[in-house]
Amino acid sequence: MLHIITDEDNTLAGFILQPLHEIDEVNVIQFSKKKKSFFEKIIRYFEAKFFLLGQGISLSKETRKSIERISKDDSVLLFDIDYIRDLQVISKTLPPVKRKSIFLWNPLKTHDGKDWKVQRNLNVLRNLFDDVFTFDSSDAKNNSLRYAVQPFVDLNISSSEKDIDIYFIGSDKGRLKQLIEIKKRAEDEGLICHFHITPSKRINYSQEESKYLSYHEISYEENIKKAARSKCLVEIVQNNQTGPTMRSMEAAFLGCKLITNRTSAKNDIFYHYNNVLIFEDVKEMQLTSFLNSEMRDFNKEVKAAHEVRNWWKQFL
Repeated sequence: MLHIITDEDNTLAGFILQPLHEIDEVNVIQFSKKKKSFFEKIIRYFEAKFFLLGQGISLSKETRKSIERISKDDSVLLFDIDYIRDLQVISKTLPPVKRKSIFLWNPLKTHDGKDWKVQRNLNVLRNLFDDVFTFDSSDAKNNSLRYAVQPFVDLNISSSEKDIDIYFIGSDKGRLKQLIEIKKRAEDEGLICHFHITPSKRINYSQEESKYLSYHEISYEENIKKAARSKCLVEIVQNNQTGPTMRSMEAAFLGCKLITNRTSAKNDIFYHYNNVLIFEDVKEMQLTSFLNSEMRDFNKEVKAAHEVRNWWKQFL
């Protein structure tokens, strides 16, 4: 059996992994990533660093009970958990198992990350897990990690009414200027845009920039409904990222086109120039002609590798 440890409460992970609850060979264990109190942080710190306070004492009672039921013949996958102290506590609490893996759902180096932190985290991950998986092909190649494609779930959602031309959802993360340029360019061509950009922490935005920001969150279910109504989704990645984001997956599974600055998108299994517009300069984009080009459809076999109902099997 495969035990997947993740936070499913109102998260993207919970949305995508939901079909696995119907599979007997998979057990999803809830691990809350909610913000901890100062006292809880102190307990986690000492347990992560020295493991002196007890066997997973900083974990919830429900999580500990679920972990206790894991057998030595089972495999374990940590999914969408990237805080090092959480990983140390969980890993040390686990009993001996056949295979202990982690799937990294973010590039190793974030938009504001430091190189020394990347190396420190890599060393910790290699000591804690038998296999470290990533969806980013460059991270896998450059750091000798295992590669696994992005998981997604075939929602069988279709919308006959495509009333949004271009759609983006996500936090700023240094992308606001470029997103504003794309939105202005699209609107100059008479296209209907819906951009839901949330602010990043510790950034003081100008009054003009604030006009483009949304200060409320929307659920992933609502996001999917809007994406299904859209002709094209926008993906803006960090300079060091080569792997597809959820926007790429949504576009492929929902029958939308994709605008991206990720040059490696031409190597994706879903790539076709009619479906994916890769750009370097916003001023050179011809959005209307791209949207009007014939959409290339993909067969079920192409999507199968990413479908979460198949994806989990590689971690056994």
